[in-house]
Amino acid sequence: MARVLRARPTVDPDSIDEWRAMAQSRTISAESSKSGQWLMDAAVENFQTCAAMSGGRWPKPPRCLTWASCCSGSEGPLFCIQAINAAVKSNKQGAPFCMSHVFSCEKDAEKRKWIACASFLAADTVQRASSQSQQAAHAAAAGRACCHTRLAEPCLFVDIATLGQPEAECATHRKKCLVPEVDLLVLGTSCKDMSKANPNPQAAAGVLGQMSSKGGSAQTFQGMLAYLSSKCPPLVLFENVDAMDDSKGAESSNMDIFLAETSSRGYESQVFMTDAAEFGCAARRRRVYVLLVRAAVNPSVDFVSRPLSATFATFRALLVGCLRGGPCVNDVLLDQASTSVQADLQLRLDKRAKQKEKESAKTSPPVNVPQTWLASNQWFQVLGDREKDALVLQQLHSPQIRFRDLSQSITRMNSNSWDPDRARHTMSTVLPKMTLWCEHQARLALGREGLVMQGFPVTPFLELVQEHMQSLPLAEQWFPSENLMMDLAGNAMALPVVLAMLQCALVALNWKDGAQSLQVNPLSHSEDMAAAMEALEALGSAMVKCCHSGQEGFVK
Repeated sequence: MARVLRARPTVDPDSIDEWRAMAQSRTISAESSKSGQWLMDAAVENFQTCAAMSGGRWPKPPRCLTWASCCSGSEGPLFCIQAINAAVKSNKQGAPFCMSHVFSCEKDAEKRKWIACASFLAADTVQRASSQSQQAAHAAAAGRACCHTRLAEPCLFVDIATLGQPEAECATHRKKCLVPEVDLLVLGTSCKDMSKANPNPQAAAGVLGQMSSKGGSAQTFQGMLAYLSSKCPPLVLFENVDAMDDSKGAESSNMDIFLAETSSRGYESQVFMTDAAEFGCAARRRRVYVLLVRAAVNPSVDFVSRPLSATFATFRALLVGCLRGGPCVNDVLLDQASTSVQADLQLRLDKRAKQKEKESAKTSPPVNVPQTWLASNQWFQVLGDREKDALVLQQLHSPQIRFRDLSQSITRMNSNSWDPDRARHTMSTVLPKMTLWCEHQARLALGREGLVMQGFPVTPFLELVQEHMQSLPLAEQWFPSENLMMDLAGNAMALPVVLAMLQCALVALNWKDGAQSLQVNPLSHSEDMAAAMEALEALGSAMVKCCHSGQEGFVK
């Protein structure tokens, strides 16, 4: 009897537990997290780990890959991909390639200013963040040189709902620009209607099956589908809340709807539930990530030499090697005497003083503040009356709690940050517009600290923004507020997770060589698709006639 030959897995299944233990023993330090140095260090280390796990695999795209982001929150993927470019460029053994940013999309005007700065300063940010490590600095400098090869200034579209059209309004060029095709789309559509924080959770069921919804989840999802239908990107990395997989008594969950819609457009999917704390963040953030690979007419990925099921199996295994521990959240907070903390305190005091002037004519019962150190705390003075009352009550009721979100109801504001498995404090999920009271320093957290908890290299980035703005006329100068940065942090993709997802996908995929890639032209434009459908119909009619006439052929 002949022996059946079976393909050996790229990553030895018996070794995965060992790789998991090794990966979890690594920790991103508080200093590296605050300086942003972790980003370049992790990018280099992730590729090394992937190669060691897979017998030397290295990403080998046939050309420079183009990519875009939509509704990404803080535009974190831009910094991750810059670090990936740098890590690839510095590796002398692997095949060189780069990823070129083509466009972003954001509806909020203030967030578009942030994205414009990020697009201009991402490479310099990664290089500055890596200056303390010689290896990382060398890699970042190589990536900085690589970024100058990008084709043109990226577009910044203002509405994802318009990206399925040939042209869309662009804030960068202040006109309607052609919506380009890309090799990779990284996006996170609105989660407002599906979030567990939604006051009406029943309304979340099946929201992705609707054309519109109150929080915009349906509209942004329809915009994504329109882009997939018209431009057919070979790869998509999608992020959203973990509640997306909750059916809440409905016949199908939003995840079921998502997978059905993307499958009907020719995409195969790999779904992951992740927690940012397991990838090196100082805060938890449970999110679902979906890697979509276009199985029909993919110009970049080779499915002949390696089936997609094997690719997904390798992808899952490699992610295990990219796990890390994060720092204690207490240690990533800025010093209370730092310039940024004191500046934010003064801004809040001034704002509170103006509010008191307006309220002076109104009579209201005094807040019952015990005669303790809290009464003389300036940070306490900037709180509203409801927040003061709630904080005093919660300190008496739960003195062991380190973090309290004063924007929440009194029953939801406490956050138990102690993680017994890791023996450190890990922040709960950072939310937009949260008013986070830190008992460790008896003050409110800054928006930039919320971004650090998500892995964002905010310190070098803000330094560069300030330096850049000083070179502009006063009327054109802009600097992000702490409130904006907290909002960005609450909507952001956790950078360590995005970095790991992208690197593992690049390594796991079998890429076509240059000749194969040029032979395949994706049907991305609507006019091309229409022409192709007409040709298929004509071919089908001809085959039917051929069969009816008794000649050899096929029926469509």
